[in-house]
Amino acid sequence: MLMLSRPDPTCDQVLSLMYHNVCRTRFADGSFPGFNALSPSITSYFVDEETFDSQCRMIAESGRAIRFDALRHRSATPSSAGPRVLLTFDDGWLDSVHVGGPILESHGLTAMLFVTTELIGLPDFVRKETLQKLSSTFTVGSHARTHRLLADLPDDQVRMELQVSKLTLEDILGSEVDTLAYPGGSYDPRVQRIAQEIGYRWIFTSEPTISRIESNSLRIGRVAVKSDTSIEAVSRWLTGDVRAESRRAMALATAKRIMGRRLYRTVRTRLLNEQTDHLEMTDLVHHSPPSV
Repeated sequence: MLMLSRPDPTCDQVLSLMYHNVCRTRFADGSFPGFNALSPSITSYFVDEETFDSQCRMIAESGRAIRFDALRHRSATPSSAGPRVLLTFDDGWLDSVHVGGPILESHGLTAMLFVTTELIGLPDFVRKETLQKLSSTFTVGSHARTHRLLADLPDDQVRMELQVSKLTLEDILGSEVDTLAYPGGSYDPRVQRIAQEIGYRWIFTSEPTISRIESNSLRIGRVAVKSDTSIEAVSRWLTGDVRAESRRAMALATAKRIMGRRLYRTVRTRLLNEQTDHLEMTDLVHHSPPSV
């Protein structure tokens, strides 16, 4: 169950921001060039280059951004002005590296890059060579194998999704991968147990909460940055106030529980104006040939 996160400057807390893709341009209608085939459930999490630069500038000027290594080694010092800030990217979109990376570097920032391994090498996604040549700006983690919702899968498929992804990334990088972000934020105690058994020690969710890392590295909440996220919202989050986002997440979880998954999905599709031919993340695994 989600708990409302309140600002608490006396605690050393971490605000993890969840990004997906950074596009160079954006049309006046809010859409992104080259991605018309994708469902709004995907593109609503994209941001344009100018917006990302403004957000990174604000984060850098706050003086509270940290590297993931600071969490891993428990070396982040407490902040009395607000939570420490960690940036993350999901899926492995190529422009999160090619466009987002230079912006991060220009502001002295770093980020986690959670990669869905079956998307590696497909158009618009990172290649093996991209991952092998990454600068220290990014720390790579797993986003499972095919982006399926893990809580919907039986145990053997959950294990396959998480283990194959982990081994694939370790083979590419030549180093251990012990960080994971659940695709679609989908997990339950069973999924968390399996992930821990496989060897994941740092697990990120999509629950919009401020996290106390010292007490639980297996359930690190993240606040989603979307295409319509205002700079005022980011400013508020930097103070540790994500109560509005927590309330919204709780309301959506309640609606899903009351309506049931199928009806909830129907309503969500209409609200997002999704079309039957729009592609979802799992469709991309089988839809496009690998880049050469």
